[in-house]
Amino acid sequence: MTGWAVYWTGHGDLQKGAIMFTVGELAELCTGGNERALRKLLNDAGAKLDEYTENPAETVGRALVVDLYATGGARIASKLYELLEASR
Repeated sequence: MTGWAVYWTGHGDLQKGAIMFTVGELAELCTGGNERALRKLLNDAGAKLDEYTENPAETVGRALVVDLYATGGARIASKLYELLEASR
């Protein structure tokens, strides 16, 4: 699968060796590029992000994306399914 910003980090971001996704790529996938809307959805799923900051390179962990998958509704879940399967 190409085009996804999936990072395998080893320097203790959320946990050692955590899989991370960029906010910009998630925004493009879930909200058509609306980063503010994605940040709101992520905060509703339990993140603590500034909704008014624009930083598409900011990363979030796979666990938070799974929470978004569970709470974001059918449209968001269908868009995230392939991404989450690829990052297993």
